[in-house]
Amino acid sequence: PLMVSDQVNDPRLLPAHREAWRRLGFRAYLGVPVKVGARVVGVLSIQTRQVGGFSPEDLTAATAFASQAAVALENSRLLQETRRAYEELAQTQGQLTQAQKMEAVGQLAGGIAHDFNNLLTVILGRTQLLLRSLKPGDPLRQGIELIEKTGDRAADLTRQLLAFSRRQVLEARVVDLNALVDEFGTLLRRVLGDDITLETSTAE
Repeated sequence: PLMVSDQVNDPRLLPAHREAWRRLGFRAYLGVPVKVGARVVGVLSIQTRQVGGFSPEDLTAATAFASQAAVALENSRLLQETRRAYEELAQTQGQLTQAQKMEAVGQLAGGIAHDFNNLLTVILGRTQLLLRSLKPGDPLRQGIELIEKTGDRAADLTRQLLAFSRRQVLEARVVDLNALVDEFGTLLRRVLGDDITLETSTAE
């Protein structure tokens, strides 16, 4: 604590403050640090016009008040930190719930794609057997080849769903980005509907 009995004439006082305190009639100053542990978080400043300044009892009372103020400030800080931690926890729980929903969607898509892939295996296998049994000029051949081509496209979509659900082991390979963009464009145009126009611009 800092106790100054004649603050107007104290050499440590700034001239501007000295003039203001003289005009207001303050005689003595008492400053008590507000401490949380070893950390000073503020200063309790008290001035008086009373002749004789502050007594030891005044210093004791001011020190006790500063201690109570430190407790109140620390409680306020802890309350704010608790509220902030609770808000962050609530946000994290929301993100976790969303992630769990996405994981459930992925598992559902993977299960459907896996079963659909089994059906496609039978369809494509039968078409290949039929194509082998038909002569090159057979009129049924064109229809069966269309079934095979459509089944291959469905199998590609199934692989994409399996990759989305992380149930397929992915291997890095070189791809033609133009072909990939065109393929996704064809897929998206069927999904977007007639009221949306999708245009793709690929590199040469």
